[in-house]
Amino acid sequence: MSGEGNRLNRVRIVGIAAVILGVLVAQIALAGGSGGSAKKLKKQVAALQQQVDTLARQPGPKGDKGDTGTTGTTGATGSALAYAYVIGNGSVDSANSKNISSANVSSPSTGVYCFDLPFTVHNAVVTPDNGGGAGTEDRTAQVSVDVGTHCTTGPEVEIWDPITPGLASHSFYIVLN
Repeated sequence: MSGEGNRLNRVRIVGIAAVILGVLVAQIALAGGSGGSAKKLKKQVAALQQQVDTLARQPGPKGDKGDTGTTGTTGATGSALAYAYVIGNGSVDSANSKNISSANVSSPSTGVYCFDLPFTVHNAVVTPDNGGGAGTEDRTAQVSVDVGTHCTTGPEVEIWDPITPGLASHSFYIVLN
């Protein structure tokens, strides 16, 4: 049976059940709402109401898939102000970076990376490269867009290794806006 046919059958069943429910409610009212027959009718009404509610909530069959929309225009490449893949030693992978070079990054101590940039950073997101094998997946990264604890210029990135525990030199991705 088609999806439309199934939906119409459900609508018919719910409609018929609603009529029966109305008749039962009327019988209860005529019976004065008390006594054994009224109690029995109330139970029947409650059971029928539950069935009606269940039928009314059942989703219909999935419809046909719509036509494919038109292809949108290509957006601007790299809309971030700057981004980079920074290797654990502080050098920048230029093939995977924009507006940040190795000259902009220093590592004054283990697990600390300082950025000296020619533009103002308003927000930053950093993610450790946790694809380096066993033991690297637990490392975390944090970034401060202002001058941090270890750096005289901002932003500052710290990579934390919970296994050692302490700061660790480790590759990461950073996006700046």
